[in-house]
Amino acid sequence: DSGGLSHEEAMAIVVTDANEAPSAQAASFELDETAGPGTTVGRLSARDPDSGTNGALRYAITGDNSNGRFAVDPATGTISVAEGAKLDFEERRSFKLEVTAIDGGGLSDSALAAIDLVDRNEAPNGVRLISSKVPENAAGGTFAGQVAALDPDAGDIATYRLIEDADGRFVIDFGTGVVTVAKGATLDFEATERHRLVVRVTDSGSLTYDEAFSIALSDVNEPPTARAASLTVAENASSGALVGRLSAADPDAGDRLAYGLRDNAGGRFAIDADTGTVMVADGAGLDFEQSARFEITASVSDSGGLSTSVELIVEIANLNEEPSGQVMIEGTVTETAAHGTLAAAYRATDPDPGDRVTYSLGRNAGGRFAIDPATGLITVARGAKFDVEQAAEHDVTVWVTDKAGLTHHETLTIAVLEVDETPPAKPDLLAQHLAAPIGGPEIVSSLETDSAKIGGPDGRAAIDSHTNGTGTNGTGPYENADRGQLLEAVVAADNKLKAIGSNGLGAVDRVAALQAQLVEAGFNPGPVDGKMGPMTRAAMGEYQKVFKLTELKDEDLLDHLLVRTHFQRGYSFHAQGDLDKSIAEYSEVVRLDPDYYIAYYNRGLIHYDEARYERAIEDFAKVIEVRPDYAGAFVNRGNAYYRQGLYALAADDYLTAVGHWVWPW
Repeated sequence: DSGGLSHEEAMAIVVTDANEAPSAQAASFELDETAGPGTTVGRLSARDPDSGTNGALRYAITGDNSNGRFAVDPATGTISVAEGAKLDFEERRSFKLEVTAIDGGGLSDSALAAIDLVDRNEAPNGVRLISSKVPENAAGGTFAGQVAALDPDAGDIATYRLIEDADGRFVIDFGTGVVTVAKGATLDFEATERHRLVVRVTDSGSLTYDEAFSIALSDVNEPPTARAASLTVAENASSGALVGRLSAADPDAGDRLAYGLRDNAGGRFAIDADTGTVMVADGAGLDFEQSARFEITASVSDSGGLSTSVELIVEIANLNEEPSGQVMIEGTVTETAAHGTLAAAYRATDPDPGDRVTYSLGRNAGGRFAIDPATGLITVARGAKFDVEQAAEHDVTVWVTDKAGLTHHETLTIAVLEVDETPPAKPDLLAQHLAAPIGGPEIVSSLETDSAKIGGPDGRAAIDSHTNGTGTNGTGPYENADRGQLLEAVVAADNKLKAIGSNGLGAVDRVAALQAQLVEAGFNPGPVDGKMGPMTRAAMGEYQKVFKLTELKDEDLLDHLLVRTHFQRGYSFHAQGDLDKSIAEYSEVVRLDPDYYIAYYNRGLIHYDEARYERAIEDFAKVIEVRPDYAGAFVNRGNAYYRQGLYALAADDYLTAVGHWVWPW
């Protein structure tokens, strides 16, 4: 007490059990980010001083269990990865879980369980695509898009490769993922509007990810295409005739094409603007002989204004065309015209080169006329009779037939010229002589005078002793005739011919008519089939006899007859191949008559055939001097110039000949 006094006494104190709170210890754990559900993280340690019921602990996560990623075993306090949880170091690297230990009396204690995730390399798990539509026909290197890898590992570096590249149409940059059009690639919107690609992304740890994506193409207006072609149409085809169809196409589906001709061969062809059908134009006048082919240029345009051009070859098919013709010599004959006398001439023209025609007569005036099937010369037929009082003209129909059988015909009128039929006052001695038969040996080519052949009752030379050859030496009507009788005979014959001359015939024509009396007597003054047959030799004998008359220089008729005789001898020698004698006779003709151009012409032909081109040129020049419209001379002189290499002169002559085509008769 306050006074310092004390008292001690023992007492018993009874201690009753009281529940005490457990104690939990904080813990730290590491966990691989790739840990899956159920993976044990660790165990939280807690103690409770109580035993028995109060000392029984149970555990629970009471804080910071983000999205329920973890779970704790309530009996043991073991922490594990919860079902469905996904851990990602890149998303969250650590967790601090509040784990509470609760005893049986409801007392508790909490501690932090720190969980640090351990980073692991993870495969890329996606790509991000930046793309744009690529125009069709885009060139190599054109940007098509870019791929960016999606990788859970921050900062990981990816590489790129296309494992499907649309058959090589696209490429990808290894480092950047940029997708471009491959070099030489063909992108056709009409064929494929979208191309599928598959990219493989590889991270730095060689983990990969594949993803498919597509590149879309955009349609671009493309020019149409057309194919060159060779077309065929027959010559003389009518307007609108089908030639062919232009083959064209447009890559753009549904585009409409329009057709045209930029070169239509001078208006010969046309094209349907909608179908591309090529046709013969109005007034084309297609002629194989003028041009066997044409080149035309066709154009094709689409609705967007793009176009293309193509060359077309048009072949002209040759057709057999019927011949045509024209009268070259108007028909006239005299009443006394003999067999073989030229009455008219017809010349055929065939458009087909190389085609040969034949001539025939349909109507021939009762058989009075004949036509040479090769030349078209119409002559008096054998036995024909003419009488102007009965018929002043006769119609004949000339038919021309080509080798394919096509024909052309034309009717000619041949006039009959009246002849004075008054009997001559004196005997026509020359006519009697021409009609007399020829006897004795055949003509030989000797130019010597055979004195043994000269005779006659009065010792004078027979008429053929002046012929530079041998002929008849029998008795003839002129054998003993004196010069005066011969003159009377020629004058009488000339009087008969003057009636013809009064109808428009000149002196040379009168001489030709006089010579026709030889034909009436049965003699052919020209060659037969290119050879000198008996009739021709007989005719030459008669011409030789005419030379006797050369002493009578006072009659023009005799001069003409002499010229014609030399010409016919030159022609006959030419026909039998004796060219030197032929040239001599033609030379005598032009000496007697410098204007007798046919003799120059024939002599020029011989010189040309013998390659004497300079002399041939001289002769053809003489022809042109006399007959400047005679095309044959220009043509043959041009040929001679050409043979000498004088091409400019030859060309001039050929061009001149084109506008001056005149037949030699």
